[in-house]
Amino acid sequence: MSLLTLSNEYLLDELCVLCEESAERVLNFDNIGKFMLLSHNHNAVGLRDACKKFVKKYGQDLRRDEDFRQEMLESPEIGVLLLNFLVEDDNDNDDVVSARVKRQRLSDTTEAPSESIDLSISSSSNNVSRIVTNHE
Repeated sequence: MSLLTLSNEYLLDELCVLCEESAERVLNFDNIGKFMLLSHNHNAVGLRDACKKFVKKYGQDLRRDEDFRQEMLESPEIGVLLLNFLVEDDNDNDDVVSARVKRQRLSDTTEAPSESIDLSISSSSNNVSRIVTNHE
């Protein structure tokens, strides 16, 4: 999927969409983890939505899939993305909203009024960070 990476880097939105659509058609148990990471790291909203639907549809099977479990152990970021898929409101991905607005919304952050746990992924180092913050 280096073409998706390059199209995102050079802001070729139409090519990004074509790459995402191609990836969506081949989603399976063997590549779902890689596509989840790819969609997150390159703000591929359409691919991310397809991954989320796949996870919701086949979640029980994924849970039992040894290869996927091993991939999660090797790339803990996948677990963070799974957790985000589970806690997100499905209305956040309304089809009426354009991809550009969705991309902007994905980069927005909000502060919680009380103690919160911020689970985020550093795309540059691919490390998962867990930060507990207290708000008074």
